[in-house]
Amino acid sequence: MKLKLLKLKTKTLTFLGNCIGYFNTKVKGVQANYNCHYGKDKKQTLDILYPTKQQNLPCVVYLHGGGWSCYDKSLFRSTCKTIASKGAVVFNCNYRFAPKHTISDMLMDVMLAVKYAVSHAKLFGGDTSKIILAGDSSGAHLVTLFNNLLNYINQNKEESYVDNPIATTFASQCKQLFDNTVCLQNSIAGLILFYGAYNLANVEESGFKHIKTFIKGVIPANTTDRQGYLQSISPTTYLYKNNQPTLLFSGEIDKLHNSQSLYYYHLLQENGSNVTAHFFDKKIKKAQHKFITFHKNPISQRAFEVIEEFVQQLNNI
Repeated sequence: MKLKLLKLKTKTLTFLGNCIGYFNTKVKGVQANYNCHYGKDKKQTLDILYPTKQQNLPCVVYLHGGGWSCYDKSLFRSTCKTIASKGAVVFNCNYRFAPKHTISDMLMDVMLAVKYAVSHAKLFGGDTSKIILAGDSSGAHLVTLFNNLLNYINQNKEESYVDNPIATTFASQCKQLFDNTVCLQNSIAGLILFYGAYNLANVEESGFKHIKTFIKGVIPANTTDRQGYLQSISPTTYLYKNNQPTLLFSGEIDKLHNSQSLYYYHLLQENGSNVTAHFFDKKIKKAQHKFITFHKNPISQRAFEVIEEFVQQLNNI
């Protein structure tokens, strides 16, 4: 019941947000194709935001947050247009929600969205050898889990994870959609992550608002080993050294910060991954969770500056 009420509340907020137009402002030099279908389900749609008259640009596949069950890509159009203005083709994605759909279903949506981006990017000036996975909150969780699982299945033989339904389902789906998963992994040029959830086994202890309701929504009803399942859908479970750069953004005021962003940052550092953290002081109230949704927020503007430098470095490769 709590999750249904949250869904109703967020639908209302999304409607009101779209009415005021703040979340879909015009950005000079950026064009948009809205509501392109990457799958048959009504939620399997994405927007394409791209700079005019530019070629060989990195491709950003962006997944929005909302506790795996709420919100909509329409609230991130201004944000994604701003990222596109920095020199990237951005695919701003919706995906199917819990509790009707599982994390495996959502990972399938990430795969389909990436495949769509690979198939269509050149039409908009994109370079499919430079794919950036990006997202905020639960969206950051999903793209990180996708990236880490992709690395995991390429590093391990199938018989070593046969007892892990998340990994086996992912491997099967991924190999059906992509001819070469190693080439796909090599095409991922980096990750841009805003205040994500990376270790779901302990995220409920963070005190983040509604987190227990959201976690309950992603656990299938027939699950007998609750903690085991949460571990199996945690990006930290599949962590290997990642040479592609990862940008982590979070405010220390965010209740997810210590147990998730900061913790994940230390794990990446310890295994020698290429990671840069941009953590904003706890005194900065505007660095609260969801800050990137509000593209005019000064903290968001600082993040966009970092993203622009990151994108330009890829453009020069």
